[in-house]
Amino acid sequence: MQALILIAGILIIIYNLFVNVSNLNSLASHALRYNTTNGYWEAYFKNCVSLRAIISSVVGTIFAFILFVILEVMILFRGEAIKKEINLAKSTGLKFFYENDNSWAEKTAFFETNIHTVGFDKKSIQVTGVVRLDFAQILTFIKTECENKSLPLSYEVMQEIKLGADTATVPFLVNIKYVDYPLYVIYTQEQLMQFRTVKDKFAAAGISDVLYFSAIPFQITKEATVQESVETRPGLA
Repeated sequence: MQALILIAGILIIIYNLFVNVSNLNSLASHALRYNTTNGYWEAYFKNCVSLRAIISSVVGTIFAFILFVILEVMILFRGEAIKKEINLAKSTGLKFFYENDNSWAEKTAFFETNIHTVGFDKKSIQVTGVVRLDFAQILTFIKTECENKSLPLSYEVMQEIKLGADTATVPFLVNIKYVDYPLYVIYTQEQLMQFRTVKDKFAAAGISDVLYFSAIPFQITKEATVQESVETRPGLA
């Protein structure tokens, strides 16, 4: 009799595990995707708890608690790993991280750029601090210049480029007249230092022409020039 009760108990646990596993899997996927357990319990009690299935709800809650503890530990370690990855990327200039800065709306500032050295006319593009809007302004200007000069144009956003043993994520990779130019948008002193660092890495990899739009003034000694050969892709072949 005791064996039957034990078997029945195990079967109930297994059954309720399968009942809840789909919902718990969705909760776990959401938590890992956004690297947070915020809203975990609210979503669980909303979707998984039912007074009409009290046994299933109790067993599910136990599994949900165990899963919550596991997720908290995983997210903690992942968070530290992500922080280290971001700090490394910032220190090497291999990846830029952008955030909107509303303080630019209180100023009248214009991007400084070396884009004119590829034969484009100079144009004042005002800094808004809204990253998407600034990027759109810059791309619109480049597109207009290429159309006016009948230059073929293509571009990639957040394109990865191998630089020896490293991989740089370029905000824009602009192809003008079949020549690739990495293009960076700079807002802060930290990003300026990143740009100088990664520009040296590009130079070491044989890519000397790196374009920029900077909200803060600085001087770059070597400017980019448009290549005449339609088969040349400097450093990216």
